[in-house]
Amino acid sequence: MGYEIDILAVGEKSNSGDAIALRYGNLHGGRDEQTVIIIDGGYKDDGQKLLHHVKEHYLTDEVDLVISTHPDQDHING
Repeated sequence: MGYEIDILAVGEKSNSGDAIALRYGNLHGGRDEQTVIIIDGGYKDDGQKLLHHVKEHYLTDEVDLVISTHPDQDHING
């Protein structure tokens, strides 16, 4: 089993947060052998960048679990 963790900057200010995309499982197998998780999604404008990242690097447009650590705008709107 392997894992991949990507920490993506969100927002345009230096004090903005991060969005974390990760997947684990058989990274060389099919999508049904992997789990994709998003932790915090950033601002609304960051949502499309996050989706693009998941599609490009994880080769899927499905997310299995989304976790919001707290309800600040730089965590939940994306």
